[in-house]
Amino acid sequence: MSRVRKLLAPKELKVRNAGRFMNVPPGPPFTHSCDTMKGFEKELKDEGFVHVYEWTDKPHTKYPAHKHRGKVSFYILKGSITMNFEDGRAANLKKGDHMKVPMGVTHTAEVGPAGCTFIVGEEIEGDS
Repeated sequence: MSRVRKLLAPKELKVRNAGRFMNVPPGPPFTHSCDTMKGFEKELKDEGFVHVYEWTDKPHTKYPAHKHRGKVSFYILKGSITMNFEDGRAANLKKGDHMKVPMGVTHTAEVGPAGCTFIVGEEIEGDS
């Protein structure tokens, strides 16, 4: 996603849906301890994300197939986005969901009808 980033180990995609985490490809659950921008930003920086920021996409924004050079994480503040992965798996994310995308995993994304605002963490600044 040209503006979505975060980090994870290769081939692990972790998604928190409706208060629980689901693993898209295999991988252990990921948890975080805060629900505020400031707290979440600190947590991401403590995990090694060098760039953390808030980003908003307009409704129906589409990101073509791409991958990241570093890990990317994002937490949905409002709206929704659907991520589709090269292995056929999909993650439909909405407010309160958190996902980590590992480096090198090819995916596309499409923002929902209300747009999407999220907190982004990048392992490599400018990688989204």
